[in-house]
Amino acid sequence: MKTNLQESLQRLYRKHNLGIKLGLDVEEYFLQCLGNPEKKFHSIHVAGTNGKGSICAMLASILKASGKKTGLYTSPHLVKFNERIRVNNRAISNTQLARLITECEKISSIVSQKCGREATFFEFTTALAFQFFAEKKVEFAVLETGMGGRLDATNVVVPVVSVISSISMDHEQYLGNTIEKIAAEKAGIIKTNVPVVCSPNSKQVMDVITEIARDRRAPLIKADDAVTLNLLSSSLEGQKFKAEICDGTSLTIFLPLLGHYQAENIMTVLATVYVLRNNNIINISTKHIKTGLSNVSWHGRFQVVSKKPPIILDGAHNPGAGKVLAETLIKFFPHQPVGLIFGMCSDKDMAGFIKNFQSIVKKCWAVPIRTERSVHPSVIKNIVASETGWDVSESSVHQALVDARQWAKNNSGVICVAGSLFLVGEVLEIMRIKV
Repeated sequence: MKTNLQESLQRLYRKHNLGIKLGLDVEEYFLQCLGNPEKKFHSIHVAGTNGKGSICAMLASILKASGKKTGLYTSPHLVKFNERIRVNNRAISNTQLARLITECEKISSIVSQKCGREATFFEFTTALAFQFFAEKKVEFAVLETGMGGRLDATNVVVPVVSVISSISMDHEQYLGNTIEKIAAEKAGIIKTNVPVVCSPNSKQVMDVITEIARDRRAPLIKADDAVTLNLLSSSLEGQKFKAEICDGTSLTIFLPLLGHYQAENIMTVLATVYVLRNNNIINISTKHIKTGLSNVSWHGRFQVVSKKPPIILDGAHNPGAGKVLAETLIKFFPHQPVGLIFGMCSDKDMAGFIKNFQSIVKKCWAVPIRTERSVHPSVIKNIVASETGWDVSESSVHQALVDARQWAKNNSGVICVAGSLFLVGEVLEIMRIKV
């Protein structure tokens, strides 16, 4: 027998059939009907292609360490929907979620009559999250865009600071087929007179962001100008950095998240902290920063879930993220062959992704992922084999894990699960790892 939550989530998931509708009119009216909950807390709004989830998790952890009641809204979830909506790192409860779905459905019917269409899955979820944060009286909410920025449902907020992470090619069918067009969509979160912090990016990307920030009189803080960061040590337990912020703050940081790309994310986070302090928005001490970063948890980003054999889970799903994943594998496992358990959505650049692993992968398992957009394993096998010449097998996710463990044992190899956060979530579930 289905629980109240299961029935509620089933109704919510049916909204996926409505597809993606970019635009703010429906979201704005939905929130107006709810009494504009998004205006009852300070927002930090984060967009970008890669790294934005890690940045959100770090910022939320630092704010929590500073004593502020903090909401965190991210997507997608890995195992349970509840993961998307957190307060002080605690996910929304089943009871609260079921209640809010029912309450928001009543509002949603009014919205569809007024706006001529239903709220999409993401629009509905965003409104629900904002309502929950208002109910819980959070002081700050860290909000990750779903896709793009300019027309993303989260862009209804006027934040205290906007943050743009690393930008690369992704979602081209919605955001544009050039890096400049994609950058313009991401930079759409920049608001008039609201400071914007930007991760290190290519000149083409920075030119677009700089122009939009200038047009909107938004002070632009480049993370690599505001923060100097040096890696002191790294292991499979985490990374230690020495950081210097442009306000004179000097500190040593331990971050339990792996991947050398986290250095750029930390710089972006510290530059954001600088803006929050410099603008007297919040008092964040060096101790708050150190505590927040050392306690941060963010699953599925170069996550080591086994050491014998090494099993790495990473949600990388575009060429840019694939490049840094391959580089990180080489750094930590320089002389070991990699077995890749690989699944991907049909709207992704598969060839561009896998070419990054050409020299290190010796065996690949093509698997399905739990979404209607999954590429069939037979198609993956054909594309990957023709692009790389690897030994590729079709498999279920469960069987791939069994076979990969044996392969790694026989070849002193490393297992990497990548290509989709949906796939990472399924593996976490199979391995019974709590998220």
